[in-house]
Amino acid sequence: MEIIKNENGYLKYSIDENEIVIDNIKVYKQRLGTGKLLINELKEISKEKKLPITLYSYPQDDTINEDNLRNFYYSQGFELHPDDIDYNLFIY
Repeated sequence: MEIIKNENGYLKYSIDENEIVIDNIKVYKQRLGTGKLLINELKEISKEKKLPITLYSYPQDDTINEDNLRNFYYSQGFELHPDDIDYNLFIY
């Protein structure tokens, strides 16, 4: 597992031969652009490795609800994965 960190949060991800999987994102203080910064760093890695990013979207705690989390991923350019069955599997 790899990690991207800054002073306000972190993003944990794994890389396999077919994709980069976001395992966990934690933002300590909301609405500062931290999540976007972390995602953008991972997008650069994705671009270099020529691999898609996937994730299963569900809140880790009560700092964000399911709808807001999904909307965040949509705003970052993610789409529902073709294999999604419950509106939680995303791909970029």
